[in-house]
Amino acid sequence: MKKIIVLFFIASAFTGCKKWLDVQPSDQIVDSELFSKSLGFQHALNGIYIQAATRDLYGQNLSFGLNSALGQEYAIGRMGTGQQLVQNYDKTHSESQTLIDNIWSRGYNTITNCNKLLKEIEALPESEFRQGRSERNMIIGETMAMRALMHFEILRLYAPAPAKEPGGKYIPYVSNYPAKLNLPVATSQVLKQVTADLEKAQALVAENDTIVNKNAFTGKLMVMLNGLGNKEYGGPFYSFRMHRINYAAIHGLLARVYLYAGNHEKAMQHAKYLYDNYGPHGRLKYWEFTPEANTSGNSQYYKMANDLLLAVYDADLIANLNTANHARYRISPDVDQWFPASDRDYRAGLLREFETDIITEKGKITEKWMENRSTIAEIKNQNTIIPVLRLSEVYYIYSETLYKSGKVMEALDVLNQVRNARGKLTTFSQTDEAAFYEELLAEYRREFLTEGQTFFAFKRLQRNLMRGTQVITLDDRFILPVPQNEQIF
Repeated sequence: MKKIIVLFFIASAFTGCKKWLDVQPSDQIVDSELFSKSLGFQHALNGIYIQAATRDLYGQNLSFGLNSALGQEYAIGRMGTGQQLVQNYDKTHSESQTLIDNIWSRGYNTITNCNKLLKEIEALPESEFRQGRSERNMIIGETMAMRALMHFEILRLYAPAPAKEPGGKYIPYVSNYPAKLNLPVATSQVLKQVTADLEKAQALVAENDTIVNKNAFTGKLMVMLNGLGNKEYGGPFYSFRMHRINYAAIHGLLARVYLYAGNHEKAMQHAKYLYDNYGPHGRLKYWEFTPEANTSGNSQYYKMANDLLLAVYDADLIANLNTANHARYRISPDVDQWFPASDRDYRAGLLREFETDIITEKGKITEKWMENRSTIAEIKNQNTIIPVLRLSEVYYIYSETLYKSGKVMEALDVLNQVRNARGKLTTFSQTDEAAFYEELLAEYRREFLTEGQTFFAFKRLQRNLMRGTQVITLDDRFILPVPQNEQIF
């Protein structure tokens, strides 16, 4: 990286704050003030989450924006962000270049802020933290994991899938501060460093999340959405642990990264741990699938929040997604094939017809990104959530790795657990590989519609996408070019 501007964010106050990211950014913060006390590191870490929730990253492009457009989830001419890139394959268009540059620069700026925090925290001993070692380690672990996650997101967009080209050098892995020059390294090396960071991060957050502050998980959805964490020990900063980068979420991220890297054994190991312990079929059952009673009417959970292992928050998300913007994100007409009327599936209930006096063209949009006007706190609080990782994805990973290991019937059982939890009454029973992967990818399509994950399942497996009857080959057109000012010749 040649030039990155470091900007940290600080909370104006935590008193009475209901959202762990309900904070305001400052223009400039002096290091000696920010990092002189443990509270400064809490504020700085919250600022990193704020950056991750901006529109350049999960607040749009890495969720319902570019990533979903790449997955052919929108109607032609209604792709909104990324239309020139995805529909016309024009990477030279000014709109395309702005999008490409912003994802890269915001992602690496977030990485730089992570590295800055990690460097500064070295000077503050654990005795200065209210919870001592567990708090200090938790902050280090979350920061290290966010650094790894940002590198992984950039790699998935700016490099070919490792199954196609593991040795290509596309992006640098930046782990020091300040960083003046970082050469790109092989995709396999980036993935190795990502998993190394995540493994270290998991060990660091383990004491807080499994011993000291484990009560932040036992309340399930209420803790998730209303911040009813173990405030006695650490104040509001310790709330919302179920949606931050926690011990279980890191298991899920490791399963995702190892699968993308082609290491099915390691992916299965982490997915199985979550399945056996934290999910609805596990020992602790901290996460579950949204009950069907909460999928319609006034009780509808638009974000299906019960199984979210990791999310970020944008307090202005609904304001940014007004009616005009929804018109730009009309779901592809192919959606009727993804959710056939003959096959019961409550995820289809998140879709509705869209028509206004201005735009009379019919089509469907998803309610995932619309305001739920319920006065019930755990429903209303879902409005600002941006999903990053679901337990359902972990089940899919576990199912796929079981299948690859020859445990076909176990694989089908795990896959059907998600299908049935989402309202399907049928049981998928075909054992041949082609049929299994067709159904698995169909589940990705239904589960992560407009959440930005479907495209990468197809990319990882080197499978073509469809746009109506048109075959969309996932070739170099779908790899973002490294911005010109970051290329090293």
